[in-house]
Amino acid sequence: MTCCCIERDFCVQASETWHPTIRWSSGGLTTKPISGIAQSAPAQITSATHGVPAGWPVAVTGVQGMTQINCNSYPPAKDQFHYTTLVDINTLQLNDVSSADMSPYLSGGFLVYATPQDLSMVTASLVIYDNPNHTGTPLATLTDSGGGIALDNTLKTITPLLQTAGLTWTTGYYTLIATSTGSGVVTELMRGTLTIE
Repeated sequence: MTCCCIERDFCVQASETWHPTIRWSSGGLTTKPISGIAQSAPAQITSATHGVPAGWPVAVTGVQGMTQINCNSYPPAKDQFHYTTLVDINTLQLNDVSSADMSPYLSGGFLVYATPQDLSMVTASLVIYDNPNHTGTPLATLTDSGGGIALDNTLKTITPLLQTAGLTWTTGYYTLIATSTGSGVVTELMRGTLTIE
């Protein structure tokens, strides 16, 4: 098992469904050339067959003219990525960026995003324990084969689904694990505390 890449704590209202969305990347970066950026709110970027899954975060670098939209470093820092809405296979919008008052786009630039992991040969499980050492009898176990985890290879997302109504515990310590069915490699994607109020 590899070291945990994300530590995240959650607080959920009792009777709600806990459903965090995890976007698992393969560790590399993908760059796609940009051919246009509209002066709009939110910013709309054209990049032929960009391949960015809906909702996947991207950064922008190397744009001429509309330089305000560029990230400050390469590789981009975490806070330089923006969540996206897919317009079509050639266009996406940056949900939290307005380019309406930026300089006009002239040329060049690249979309940069973490390369999504292929989920076609992956199984996932999430186990919740009553202690941070993850020992003893689990409070709950979710799997993709049991319907407790949704794997979406189009959106490249892993989404645990836990209905909190009727649970007898209020604090649990979870670990989310993905296993490659081809190689048998086990990766811990996320861990943390789940509090139900």
